[in-house]
Amino acid sequence: MSHMKKRKKVVVFEGIDGSGKSTQARLLYFALKKRNISADLYHFPSEGIIGKFVRSLLEKEEFDTLDSKSRALLTASDFYSQYHRSNNDSDMIIFDRYFHSSYASNDALDEEWIKAIHQYAPDPDIVFFLDGEPKSIKERDGIDSGAKNEARQKMLSIRYKKIFENIPNITINANKDIETTHQEVLQTVIKKLNI
Repeated sequence: MSHMKKRKKVVVFEGIDGSGKSTQARLLYFALKKRNISADLYHFPSEGIIGKFVRSLLEKEEFDTLDSKSRALLTASDFYSQYHRSNNDSDMIIFDRYFHSSYASNDALDEEWIKAIHQYAPDPDIVFFLDGEPKSIKERDGIDSGAKNEARQKMLSIRYKKIFENIPNITINANKDIETTHQEVLQTVIKKLNI
């Protein structure tokens, strides 16, 4: 999928809102740092101009009112604006969400069109799909408004599962405790990326 030279390892966390993507991405980032492995950590929506705009739409529950192409293009723009600020000296990039989220959020769009707008995104070395139960996630402390919308979460959960039937991934039960999940993630990264 990528037209760029792959210079860094790419690890991706995907899943519905509140499934633990941000937590696990952050824990992996600090665990790698302890091993003297440099990494860039990206979260979507980002803290950049486009990401802040997307976040404001999400908080007002207006993001889903946009047409599907606009949503996908905003997400892709946020990715590229963040990705191009990456540290060229780092060994790895960790993404909290990736282009798979566009497939899940915009299932009415042609898959080839979504691939086209993400054609310069580097191919991931590892994709972790954190598969959580929407009802359980809804009860967690400190989750955002998106994770509280159980009907939307159920719909996205079904879409993610369908997507990852055909895309190589490591599915992790997101209902497990944080530390158990982190150790599973860390050991997988160490083994698969030989670090």
